[in-house]
Amino acid sequence: AVRIDPRLAVAQARLAQYLFHVARHQEGNEHLQIATSLDPEEPLVLGFAASDAIWKGDYTLALELWRRGGAAFTHRGHDLFVRRGGDPRAPVLVLIHGFPTASWDFAPLWAALVARWRVLTLDLLGLGLSAKPPGHRYSIGEQADLIQGFLRAEGVTEYHVLAHDYGDTVAQELLARGGRQPALRSVCLLNGG
Repeated sequence: AVRIDPRLAVAQARLAQYLFHVARHQEGNEHLQIATSLDPEEPLVLGFAASDAIWKGDYTLALELWRRGGAAFTHRGHDLFVRRGGDPRAPVLVLIHGFPTASWDFAPLWAALVARWRVLTLDLLGLGLSAKPPGHRYSIGEQADLIQGFLRAEGVTEYHVLAHDYGDTVAQELLARGGRQPALRSVCLLNGG
């Protein structure tokens, strides 16, 4: 049975707080503090190496730093941008981004998450830094297939999901697949669904 992991609930609250601050202070030069820890008792501090670039409005530099930390994974002939982090022996947390965005959505939480999880994420097909095949007919099922294919290639046998927006729908497809390997242990859905 799938259960709610309380650590993901804290991550959900921290991501919501981050998104609120970004929307509220996008144009300002204020110093923002965002979570680097899932512990609600710890201070809120931004956890992404390119954070200064982000808050100074240099999104190009921040995105380039995110890209450099990634790699390519090929699924059914399409190159997908992937990122890996954390202790390989830790429980696996898969981050599934929204539409029309990319895995970079999770950059401000990356340091906090990799401190406690083996974190795997990718840019879904047609989005972010992944392939955008012309004339391709995208489907939620295919996005779920590529996530499962990536997890199998990484040797993952069980995992947890933190998803938002379009990623919620992909996560729901993974849930609907039930007992398939790798085994989905818990899900935290943010906005969307």
